[in-house]
Amino acid sequence: MIVNGRILGVYEYWGIQRVGKSTVMVRDMLRLVSFHGFDFTDVLANFRVFIDGVRCGSSEWLMEEIMKIIAGKIRGKLVLFDELGQFLGARGWKEKYQTKLANSLWQFPKRNLIFMYSDNVGNSADVIIRDATWETIAPQFYSGENREGDYIVASVIKNYMAEIVRGIVIPGVYAYQRLFDSFEPIE
Repeated sequence: MIVNGRILGVYEYWGIQRVGKSTVMVRDMLRLVSFHGFDFTDVLANFRVFIDGVRCGSSEWLMEEIMKIIAGKIRGKLVLFDELGQFLGARGWKEKYQTKLANSLWQFPKRNLIFMYSDNVGNSADVIIRDATWETIAPQFYSGENREGDYIVASVIKNYMAEIVRGIVIPGVYAYQRLFDSFEPIE
């Protein structure tokens, strides 16, 4: 969502397995770096992104980095959390910092922090996190039958506006998929 010329908020990439959630998330990260004042050194991810400057690690490492961002009142970061439902599933929290993250998501836009996460149908993130989500992106991967190749068609649910935008076509999927390991297990 753009507010006063700035991209803000919490974004969910949601669907069944292998529909292109992480691919669209990486594509959106590239757009934020290219057009909205972020740098690759501002990006943190819990999966390997093959772009110089992007800091990557495990889910535990990313949670520690998020806690540093929250405690230090750091601004201007872009956080990509793949498979969030595995780490912050519905009421399956084990650690105090998991609650801290969920409650802090409401404050992210005030500090120009963007939180992008993917989760699967049936194993989705907790309702507190979903309530803080500004937009839900629901992609569907299609194997290309034309010379353009594979593509994704996405619907965007603007959660606070009760609006759905359907049929957003994202071509050139292979170019985005080369930038990360889509078969890497998330730990």
